[in-house]
Amino acid sequence: MDAESTFSIAIRKLSKYKLGWYVEPNFTIGLGKKDLPLLESIKETFGGVGSIMHQSEDCYVWRVSSLKDLTNTVIPPFW
Repeated sequence: MDAESTFSIAIRKLSKYKLGWYVEPNFTIGLGKKDLPLLESIKETFGGVGSIMHQSEDCYVWRVSSLKDLTNTVIPPFW
């Protein structure tokens, strides 16, 4: 399995919020099950922010959704 990564923004209509909308930024890296130690190493390299989740039988993803973690930890190395 190849690795995949994305920056994305999810916009959801949710009436419980003041303006009726919820905006969630995400950075995700997906790797195969055999590369889980590498994914854990990547997470630790970025200060342990985000979470690693089992997405499917052979795929794990590291996802960072906190705007603070994205702007202070994840994005700066890409500048």
